[in-house]
Amino acid sequence: MKHTLKTSLFAGLAALGLTAVVGSATAKPAAAKLYARVTSNQQLTTDPTTRNVVFTGNNALYTKAGTLRGARVITSGNNLGILEAANTAGSNVRAYRVATTNRGSVYYKVVTFDGQYRGWIYGGTSTGTFGGGITPYATTQDATAPDAKTTFKLTDAAVAQTTNNVFYDAPANTQYKVGATPTITTLANYKDATFTVTKAVTNPRDNTTWYQLASSNADLNGKWTNKDNVTEAKPANNSTSDNSVTVVYLDGENGTNNPVDKANQTFTTTDTSTKAGQVAASSFVNADKLSLQDFAKKHVPAGYAFVSFSNDNAVFGGTQYVEVKKAAQVKVVYLDATNNNNNPIDKADQTFTAINADANAGTAVSKYQDANGLSLSAFAKKNVPAGYTFKSFVNTDAVFGGTQYVAVVKAK
Repeated sequence: MKHTLKTSLFAGLAALGLTAVVGSATAKPAAAKLYARVTSNQQLTTDPTTRNVVFTGNNALYTKAGTLRGARVITSGNNLGILEAANTAGSNVRAYRVATTNRGSVYYKVVTFDGQYRGWIYGGTSTGTFGGGITPYATTQDATAPDAKTTFKLTDAAVAQTTNNVFYDAPANTQYKVGATPTITTLANYKDATFTVTKAVTNPRDNTTWYQLASSNADLNGKWTNKDNVTEAKPANNSTSDNSVTVVYLDGENGTNNPVDKANQTFTTTDTSTKAGQVAASSFVNADKLSLQDFAKKHVPAGYAFVSFSNDNAVFGGTQYVEVKKAAQVKVVYLDATNNNNNPIDKADQTFTAINADANAGTAVSKYQDANGLSLSAFAKKNVPAGYTFKSFVNTDAVFGGTQYVAVVKAK
């Protein structure tokens, strides 16, 4: 009976053209998927700083080499590309293991500096280079360091910090697991410490500049700090007849040469070898790196302009006389032109003062500048009253001793 049924069933299928289906049912199963296998897996032993990389976004991050059985995606290549562009601590990556498969592919085990991502990523076909999903990256770039002879100290703001976010073993976020120096805890202990700068670098992720320090204080020697944490340590030397010159300003108006009241200054050199009676040559400078003559010009009394030095070869312990004259000035008046009424704005007047000795009453103003290097027009625009915007100059022929009128309108 069974034989008859089987024969009838086959005959029926043949009649329907379905014998191929029966044949396919008896075919061999497809071959199993072949996975790669690891032929080498080693710890990287080269200088860790040479193994800083970034993701290219071309390949995903896996739990193991991506072609091995059981490899799972941790995050996609697209996400890694976004991470690299974010310019955060997680954008920098350290490679620390390398594996090779029997297919010749190279995979690197990597970790982001913030520790958020760790896994294996395709790295090309050579264990000697980084490729595929990662590429080498310099976490710092050389910057211009200050003069090696300049001495610095911490700013008051840096000293006031209650935790050490000031001194680092490497610039912040530029090396994996290297951060603030753990042995430095109380910054107030370094209030009076001084140091020089041996190297400067910039972190391209945040454009901060970092200084490496040289100091007789062993805690600080070789450490790094953000340049904003330091200020020049100017020597606090006392003025004596051996190192200072008194600067007296004489008002040359009408040939009187009377000393300008309460305008005297004292120039003190930082050089410790000078003696009273020695000429205060230009090679001797003060804590601001100014020579005697530069110092005298810088401290011309307000409302005056430098004319000339009245005596040459001033000596330490002596006096440098400087002739000055009342500075030429222009009054700047702002007119409210919002409703075309051009009424002067209350308490908004300004005074432009030229530093040039040849500026006199009645002289055209156009070629002269003030102590900040501003022309009259630039000065007038810079000092537009709050709540207004510049419209135009009412007159274009202002002279010293006269007035410059400026039309302004209320800001929208």
